[in-house]
Order: sequence, then structure tokens, then C-alpha cells
Amino acid sequence: GFGFGIGAKGGWSDPMGHGTHVAGSILGRGTASHGLLKGAAHEAQLIAEGMWSPIINNLTVPSKLINLFKNAYDNGARIHTNSWGSGQAATFGSYEGMAQQVDQFMWDNPDMLVVFAAGNSGVDMDKDGRIDPISVGPPGTAKNILTVGASENVVEKGGIQKPIKDLRNAADIWGAEPIFSSKISDDANGMAMFSSRGPTKDRRLKPEISAPGTNILSTRSHDPKAEPLWGEYSADYVWSGGTSMATPLTAGAAAVTRQMLIEKFGITKPSAALVKAALIHTAYDMFPGQYGLRNQGQELLTRRPNNDEGYGRVDMAKMVSLSNATHFVDSEVEQAKTIVFPLTIQKGMVLANLVYTDSPGTPSAGAALVNDLDLQLVAQDGTVVSSPNDRINNNEIIEMSKLAPGNYQLIVKGVKIPMGKNGKQPFALVYTAE
Repeated sequence: GFGFGIGAKGGWSDPMGHGTHVAGSILGRGTASHGLLKGAAHEAQLIAEGMWSPIINNLTVPSKLINLFKNAYDNGARIHTNSWGSGQAATFGSYEGMAQQVDQFMWDNPDMLVVFAAGNSGVDMDKDGRIDPISVGPPGTAKNILTVGASENVVEKGGIQKPIKDLRNAADIWGAEPIFSSKISDDANGMAMFSSRGPTKDRRLKPEISAPGTNILSTRSHDPKAEPLWGEYSADYVWSGGTSMATPLTAGAAAVTRQMLIEKFGITKPSAALVKAALIHTAYDMFPGQYGLRNQGQELLTRRPNNDEGYGRVDMAKMVSLSNATHFVDSEVEQAKTIVFPLTIQKGMVLANLVYTDSPGTPSAGAALVNDLDLQLVAQDGTVVSSPNDRINNNEIIEMSKLAPGNYQLIVKGVKIPMGKNGKQPFALVYTAE
């Protein structure tokens, strides 16, 4: 089940159309399209929560976010998807009160994954043909959530098909090539130009993942006031776009992932960190992006993780085809201790993702990270093959190929744990060695 903003307080109508579209992307059954247009987790259940205020005719955010999450949690939801956030430039990249509240809830309820849209504030104001950094709005800046950027859907008809240069204000905010002349739904390996980019102000990676968010077809609100969003498809379906549309697709993917961890891999109570780690582990790196390799680096400057695509695009085909070569671990570590995972490498390949739900940070402090864990790959003779030594993020990756065959160890180390649970920091590790 899920919670998110839909409808008016005291009523089920959706005068905006946004919440209905989001809901359909998560778990639409496809009834009105004879099973054709289904959501990502079309056998899931939904808990709808009202954030619409008829008085101001807009979304309202409760002052205590715990009320939003706890209501859904107490009703059985373990994934909470949020297609809202601050679009005010002054708050971009900042770890403030709302972000801390979300982190606090996840620290206290580590089996509930909260998903947030990165935002639609991607612009190229310096006209270098590349979207500028630091435009993710809170609460999407929180550490423990999964923050979602928008990649391009590939659609040739319907919705918005103009080149970017024909969009309103495009010359001011996306005026340089190759962005200016491109289209928004013509390359699956591209990021939507409006997708908010990281990092946060304390240099943390955001978003962590991407999913299609341009010209997404989903359910249409029947409220007479509801907008046709990005364009009408039929009386029951409508086109839309934004990181708001990428986020519910990712939440649906998270529900399927959670089900798979329980039913296929026998993990009875997977942590939110493990679901997040599994999505990151199977994500598809879109490098170098839709414009190809260029000297100036036009879209994705580096392989994943980067602050445009995060760890890559959600890839459920890869997720559901995972075998016993992939290991899923929910564990915990004390300060100055290590947990060792032996592995045998035959074809020279290892991919390991460490994700942990961290204790909430202090708003506006220099660094949001509180407890610091490290991931290392060590050869049999004790040589450290890879050690990211990340002191900023609560997620780390080791991705290597062409390793010498043999026995290795993956090590999770408790570097600094000032705010543990009984002195320990829980973590999730997903790794594949071949």
C-alpha cells in the first residue's frame, strides 16, 4: 500500500488531476483500457491521503510530516510515494526541517521506504548546454529516502511533442544547444531537461535513481475542474510529465521489488534500505546520456553514480531476472568493527551496493551524515582492491570488472557511529560477483 496526496479533505474528488495520474502509474488496473494501460504494481493496494485544500485551491503540507507517514504505516503501507516538494530556489539542496522529519521517521520505522520526486527545476542558466547543479528541493534532499529524477520516455505521438525551443520561456532557461533543439520523449538514455539535479549543498548524491517522466500516460481525474495536464488521450486517460510521474513508477517498482525479496529470496521483513539497495543495484547506467560523448561533456559527465541520473534508470527486467548470484543482506555493525562477506570471483566482475538508513542530521549543519560506514573490496592477500572512503553519503558502490579470478572479501566497516541503535548502525548490502 501507499500514501500520497490525492483529493480534497473530506472528499474523493481530485480537482487537479495530479494525484489521480500518480495513483494510476503506481497501480492502475487497466480496467478502462481493457487491461492495456496498467500501473507498475497493478496488484498492489493503495492508501490515499488528502493534501488538497479547497480553501487555497492548492496542495497543503502538514506541519508534522510524521502524521502523513504514520497514518499510512499504521494501515500497513511499507512504501510511501510523494510527488511534491519545495520548488523555491532558496531551499534547493538544503537539509532543512522537513528533510530531517522524513529521516527521523525512517530511522524510527526502518521497514518503510519513503520515495520523493527530485523536482522539476532543472535549468541551464549559464548556457553551457548542460543542466546546472543543485536544484533538488526539500524534502527530496533527505538522506534516507529514495529521490527520483526523470529520464525520457520514448513516445512519438500524444502529449507534448514540440522541440524544447518551442516551449514557453525555453530561450531563457534551456537556450543553448544541444538541449534547445532536442525533444523531450525521443531518447530513453536521456534525462528530462527539467529534472532537478544534485548534489545537495553538503555535496551528497541526489537523485539516487531515475525513471521515465516525460509523456507518461495514466489515469485521468473525472472532476470537472481537473486539467488535461499534458494532453487528453481519452475520457479516462491523460498524458503528463515531471519527476512527479517518474516517482510513482519507481514506487510501483519498489513494491514489486519488496514482494520479490520476500517471495523469491525469502527475506521475511526487508528493510527500506534493502529495497532501495536492490533498485540501485539493478539500475541501468545511461552514461553518456542522450547527446553522446562530447569534449565538454554534454549530459552525464561520469559513469554512475552522478548527480544527473543518480545510479541510473530503474530496470525491472533486470530485477526480476536476478539469480542466486546476487546476495541480499540486512545486518548491522558497531563502531570500529567490520562485517566480512567472502566471495569468489570467476569472470572478474563485482557489483556491490551499500545503503543504510542514517540517524537524522541537524538542519543547516555543515554535513547531514551522522553515522559513517565504509565498503571495501579486499583480495585474499589483504590488498585493498577498492575502497570509496565516502564521508558524505549513506550509500556506496563498488563496481569493477577485469579482476583476477580468485577469493575476495567485501567488508562493511563501522567508521564512526555516534548515534547508533544500541551502539550499532543497521545496513543493507546487495552484491553480485561473477
